[in-house]
Amino acid sequence: MPLRIVHICPADADAAKYDMFHHADPLVQKRALCLHMKYLNFEHSSIAKVLGCNRGTVANYLDIYESQGYQGFVGITYNKPVSVLDIHRPTVEASFLKQPPRSVKEAAHRIKALTGVDRSHSRVRAFLHRIGMKPLRTGQIPAKADAQEQQKFHDETLQPLLTE
Repeated sequence: MPLRIVHICPADADAAKYDMFHHADPLVQKRALCLHMKYLNFEHSSIAKVLGCNRGTVANYLDIYESQGYQGFVGITYNKPVSVLDIHRPTVEASFLKQPPRSVKEAAHRIKALTGVDRSHSRVRAFLHRIGMKPLRTGQIPAKADAQEQQKFHDETLQPLLTE
């Protein structure tokens, strides 16, 4: 198969030579090695053997370089999904700051009423953690506490024992 002709400028070849060892992303390092080897007129099969991939991957890397240039070649964008709830975050957060939900079930119900988005309890819990809310444990308030009785105990029993 004849060699594919890719026009690589010397500046891009030098940048690729540097990025082969100094770029933070290993995929960019691999692509830079591919580009540098192509600049040195290696065949696709040889480049693929060195990279540990197939010739189609080498062709794809070179297609990216030809269509987007060197900046597009090293600029990798990873897919990071965004939740639909994140779009409604300001509305939900304002509502929950005004009146915090007592449970995840209540939060899911209020989110559905506010936004129309229905999510499972585990997804709602994860969303609540992302917006900075955390579950708090409930405590007990002493029942039937008499302030005058407590003051009398403090003054007559506790204080004399502490002074001794």
